[in-house]
Amino acid sequence: MLTYQWLTASFLLMVSCIVSSAEIYQCRSDSGGIVFRDQPCLFQAYAGDSEAHVVWQEIRAISRLGESMNAIRGASVEIRAQCRAKEQELSGRIAALKPQIEQLAPRFSVLVEAYEALPQCVSCGQSATFHCRESNRLLQTAANELDMPKIGQ
Repeated sequence: MLTYQWLTASFLLMVSCIVSSAEIYQCRSDSGGIVFRDQPCLFQAYAGDSEAHVVWQEIRAISRLGESMNAIRGASVEIRAQCRAKEQELSGRIAALKPQIEQLAPRFSVLVEAYEALPQCVSCGQSATFHCRESNRLLQTAANELDMPKIGQ
């Protein structure tokens, strides 16, 4: 009986060490609420009204909407229909950005790469989450390249 208790205690200790090593990040949502994530908060509110800043903010908004589509990327016919409708809506927003992206392309290649990941990010496919993360990673790099000051700094 003592061996069983010792094994149980060892197992629980091992599990608690694994769980406690996972980092939790407290971030702000677009609406200002608190959100807990298992990844660092990539974005803060950035200031800037240049064309590159405005495009950056629109790409960020579309990418976040793509991430929020995870709830409607399912197998049922009704859910797939909702996903396709949202995909079409966001594809229109992506297409509307194309002329601005073409103008910015020579100077801001990372911003262009973030834009190019958007169609897959807002798709109903299984790789959408990967493409949203890739777009967000590229946006973070673009924010650094644009030297975008965080609001409040």
